[in-house]
Amino acid sequence: MFPTQGAWKPVTVRGAGFALPGAGRPCHDYKEFADSVMAGSCAITPFELAGTPIRVAGQVPGTGAETLDLPDRLVSRLPRASRLAHTAVANALDHAELTAAEISRRDAVLIVTSFQFALQETAVLLDRFADAGPAGVTFDYWSKVAPGSIASGLCTNLGLDIPTLTLTGGCSTSLRGFELAASMVARGEVEYAVVVGADTILEPLYLSATGYAGRSGHRASSISDDPADVRPHDAVQTGNAPAEGAAASVLTSIRQPAAGWTPASSSSGSRPATVAATRADDAALTLSSQEACYGHRPGVAGRPHREPGEPLSPLARARSGW
Repeated sequence: MFPTQGAWKPVTVRGAGFALPGAGRPCHDYKEFADSVMAGSCAITPFELAGTPIRVAGQVPGTGAETLDLPDRLVSRLPRASRLAHTAVANALDHAELTAAEISRRDAVLIVTSFQFALQETAVLLDRFADAGPAGVTFDYWSKVAPGSIASGLCTNLGLDIPTLTLTGGCSTSLRGFELAASMVARGEVEYAVVVGADTILEPLYLSATGYAGRSGHRASSISDDPADVRPHDAVQTGNAPAEGAAASVLTSIRQPAAGWTPASSSSGSRPATVAATRADDAALTLSSQEACYGHRPGVAGRPHREPGEPLSPLARARSGW
């Protein structure tokens, strides 16, 4: 049974942070990300890896440790996915003008999502195990490659003393994590939800599948060396460009502005809020009602409600399959 519309609290995106492919350098903050999207910039770059036909990808330059304010001994224990996630969450907290201590004093949750977590480092540990047995792995499994190690590292290294939840699934895993976080905030279960999606899929095992041509000749990823040939959503699909990175957001029911967001509103209170394209420096993005979480009106299961001719929000579209 769904609660009534009035029982759901508004959900505000208080801050956002990234560790994504950028124009010659990693994209870390919201303004740079938004400017790149609005300008239609391309962050797909030449890629080369033995054993795969993939020739272009979205790559985060560097080791992922350049912005981490951590001792070298700790950085060496972090898989690439953890490094990117750490950067994204730290930037999201900064953008929200919140500290880990402030979040930890409230009812809060950390949600980590990933398609395959630290698979690159898992392959290395398997080789070490084959060569030296358990003595070659020791505790590196727990600290580097276990699915929960990303959340554990974030809490330990950022000082977040809050419950965690680790999710995996298909291509929409990060959207599902955001959806769950928004639901928890809207229901009043938590005051803050920190959600981060991180993946480092530019490794042989994943690319062996994404670059493989099935019986129809279709590949999940393009094998062209021209970024303009990456057309995964056209009538004639040529495949996507695999990419790595991390994106984090801080959600809250507390109405306080964060730099870089534009408010969205709904006059009726029952239709999905619309996100404006402009980006003010002193306004918060507020998603009101259950539709921000589920894409449909209270008590209405299935696909989201739409008035005739009304566009569907990206979140609702991704969830419903429209």
